[in-house]
Amino acid sequence: MSEQLLGGWSGFRPLNEQDRKVFHQATEGLLGVKYVPLAVSTQVVAGENFIFLASAEVVYPGAQPHLVAVYIFQPLGGKPPHVVRIENLRL
Repeated sequence: MSEQLLGGWSGFRPLNEQDRKVFHQATEGLLGVKYVPLAVSTQVVAGENFIFLASAEVVYPGAQPHLVAVYIFQPLGGKPPHVVRIENLRL
């Protein structure tokens, strides 16, 4: 197992239960698109940054899912995580 550099991003990995909780808390108020997290990368700062690779599907019949990067920040002190930005990814 390789060590993460202080302030550096980890490699992408499968989600654990805590990652799923952060993702759900940060995205639960978003409407119109269904997001399903697939993998995560983290960065420890004054809090924790997350990049979730996720499938995004606009909520309407026949919509095709596409890949996005959901950036989330988890502040220190028990404050709730929040979405910083969402970027469409092109393969």
